[in-house]
Amino acid sequence: MSDAAVTGHQGVSSSTLSHFRKKRARYIRDLIDAIHAEKGSCSILDIGGIEDYWNVVGIEYLNSKNVRIELINMEKHPPPRDTSIFSVQRGDGCSLPYHDNSFDLVHSNSVIEHVGDWTHKVAFSTECRRISPRYYVQTPNF
Repeated sequence: MSDAAVTGHQGVSSSTLSHFRKKRARYIRDLIDAIHAEKGSCSILDIGGIEDYWNVVGIEYLNSKNVRIELINMEKHPPPRDTSIFSVQRGDGCSLPYHDNSFDLVHSNSVIEHVGDWTHKVAFSTECRRISPRYYVQTPNF
């Protein structure tokens, strides 16, 4: 069976999804590289994230850039397998429990479309900008 015949999310082929994941990973790596060049490390808040997502960026790469990632989710999250990189927190992306500029980068992959009405989307966006001077908020566009 060809890649074009194997479909993923909403009829998109697996090869197309792979292409977008690789492109996204390059962009995220560029952000991390810039922060690492400035500071020698990089702290990331991943709103609604899971540990396995970061495999696309590369765990060895994250270690080489001294990256620490806090995963924050509304539901209880299992403890991380790799505690040298990941930590978990329970919280709401529309009202985050952190001080201004607590992280070098805020990351969110396909979350904003799930936070509720327009007021919640604005609150989510405002929190992303408050928590970090840099942010990467991805939403599907099929």
